[in-house]
Amino acid sequence: MPEDETLPLVIPEDELFEVILTTENAEGQVNAAPVGVVRRGNRVIIELSASTLSLENLRKKGSGLLNLVSDPLSFAESAFGIIDVGTFVHESPVKRLPNSRATIPVSLHSCENFVREDRLGATRFVRLALNIEGLKIHAPPEPYSRKRAAAIEAVVAVTKAEVACARGLTEILDEFGEKINRLRGIAGGPDGSAVKTFEICVKRLEAMNGDERNHE
Repeated sequence: MPEDETLPLVIPEDELFEVILTTENAEGQVNAAPVGVVRRGNRVIIELSASTLSLENLRKKGSGLLNLVSDPLSFAESAFGIIDVGTFVHESPVKRLPNSRATIPVSLHSCENFVREDRLGATRFVRLALNIEGLKIHAPPEPYSRKRAAAIEAVVAVTKAEVACARGLTEILDEFGEKINRLRGIAGGPDGSAVKTFEICVKRLEAMNGDERNHE
């Protein structure tokens, strides 16, 4: 499709943005997961762990929906599998989050397997190129919130901590706890969504630390 003139304003090229990808399986069950996306012309590039439902759904159905969301609680609930899909709104080709400020339908163009090595060990990933099939604006943009941005970073930290815990790398859990405490101290204020997100992150990290102590 020709590039929508609004697209560069909504999602500039060659910058990494965090969005929520919604996909569906063959039975129409919706899955939502945070992903990092980079736009290059009329395509976006994302990298997914080889074991994710998002990847399985994209490969089988070939389509998905990028939800541009600023609410950190949506990132937490989708990352940890506790989001209420019953509240999702019907849209083509996949249901969207009710608080999406914009949505971008995408179709699968290509896949490339690779292995990422970091301190958590080796993980199999797939790099996907997705064709942009449109753009729909649902709500006006919101001003930048440091507290919300910090809460989203906390969600990312907890997902990495869960991988570390699953791989027996429990010695680095304290580092993630310290990082979350630092993030909680950024730009305080009455941000209910961010506060709830941090509460979820802290509880999940405490549960991991409790499991570690039970196995000592």
